[in-house]
Amino acid sequence: MKVIPVVIPSRYDCVVAQKVGPKGQVVIPKKFRDELGIEPGDEVEVSLSENGVLIQSVHKTKTLRGIFSDSGMLEMLIADRSKESR
Repeated sequence: MKVIPVVIPSRYDCVVAQKVGPKGQVVIPKKFRDELGIEPGDEVEVSLSENGVLIQSVHKTKTLRGIFSDSGMLEMLIADRSKESR
């Protein structure tokens, strides 16, 4: 049996051994996926580290469109601009 070193951040309180499938696939345990917000179809980065393989979540940028839609900022901006001399 070959031992594969694992790099797991210290905030996790457990280490989970996983078998590598015939296509080189490894399952990320549900507890870790939930903690990192990884869902089916999400991308992860896989890289070599000093101690083994490192798998990191790739967080997608969320759109900010509409985030201030109910804040009244548009009305304040229009009012402010109308006070400016032309």
